Formats: sequence, structure tokens, C-alpha cells
Amino acid sequence: MKIHPIVAGVSNVIIPGLGYLLIKRRIVLGVFLLLWSLNGLILTFVDIGASMLVTGATPIGKAIAFFGFLLFSAGMGYDAYSEAKKI
Repeated sequence: MKIHPIVAGVSNVIIPGLGYLLIKRRIVLGVFLLLWSLNGLILTFVDIGASMLVTGATPIGKAIAFFGFLLFSAGMGYDAYSEAKKI
């Protein structure tokens, strides 16, 4: 089944790696990105006490990490969109 490029791109923006898995391209990268994003999501909402993640220790640090994640996700979304158009 062919996935529309916009669906692949948007899904890769929302959950990095999912778009790659939907279009069945870059499977290993998709799995690692999916695991990485789930790990980041857990670390964002779970207080782990004395964290070694210095950027997440302050509200400004969390905002910087969040916008960095958005920028990264936008790049992954565009890449999945481009890959889906090739199919």
C-alpha cells in the first residue's frame, strides 16, 4: 500500500521515525528515531531527581531542548516526505 508523502512527512514530524516505518524506507533509522523520541518524551515528563541532563534542569533549558526537538522533527518530516515522493 502506498502512503501519501504528506502523511509520511507529518507522521515523522509528530513522532520521528514513524514516517520512515510507514513508507518502509530507512527501517533501522526509523526504529532508532522512534526509540529515541519515546525516550526523550519520557525524560521530559518524568522527574528523575538529580539529572545529568543539565539543559533540562531549568525552564529555559527545557524550552531550548523543546525547540531543538521541533527543528529536528521538521527536518525528519521533510526527509520522509522526500523519500515517500520517490516511491
